[in-house]
Formats: sequence, C-alpha cells, structure tokens
Amino acid sequence: MLMSMISMHFMNKFFAFEELKGIKFHKLIFYPFWLIGRIYVDAFFLIKLILSDSKWGIMTEKIEIENESLRLILADSITLTPGSVYLTRDEENITLLCIGDRKKPGYPASTDDLRSIERILSRSQE
Repeated sequence: MLMSMISMHFMNKFFAFEELKGIKFHKLIFYPFWLIGRIYVDAFFLIKLILSDSKWGIMTEKIEIENESLRLILADSITLTPGSVYLTRDEENITLLCIGDRKKPGYPASTDDLRSIERILSRSQE
C-alpha cells in the first residue's frame, strides 16, 4: 500500500492525471501503518462480537470526501477492516455489508470505522 501511494505521488507529479490532482500524498505517508493497526484492533473486536450475540445487515452512509481517488481508497480500506465489506458506491453514498451488536441499533462500529478512515484521508485533500 505504501508503494502504491508513492507510485501515485510520482504519477501525479510527472503525468498530471486529473484524478490525482488535489491529493497531498505526503500527508498519507503514515496511513498504511495506521490502517494495519486499525485492522488488528477491529479483528479482536470482531472475534468478541462473533462469540456474543451479533447481527448482520446492509447500511448506506454519505461520504464527505470529494476526491474520487480518495473515495476509492476509502472503499478499499473499509473492506480491509474486519466487520464491514464494501458493496457499492454511487456519488456521495457508500453501501456496506456490516456486522454489529444485536443490542445496539444500527451498526455504530462500522460507522465509526468509516468516519475514522474518512478523517485520515480527508487531511490529504486540498
């Protein structure tokens, strides 16, 4: 993932693709390491959730990130984190297959994951 971001940075610098304009890749340098840590934390949470009373369902949330490339990174990152799987995205909405606690309404853990990833990625937007 780090090599992909470095490659996208150089592609943006030398080829000036429209999709990559407006992204400050130097602000994403620690993102792969943060994401790996998040994956492990969510994996332990998911194990606890599976052994207790869990439910699954589909949720749709609005994405606040404007850049299309960052939206794609967000969709791929949310799939990497245990507990939610990216299904589809149309413009500003993302649809996820989620697992959650039966005692809580909705899927707050998946929503929190989505928002935390979104916060980190939005720092690199111009």
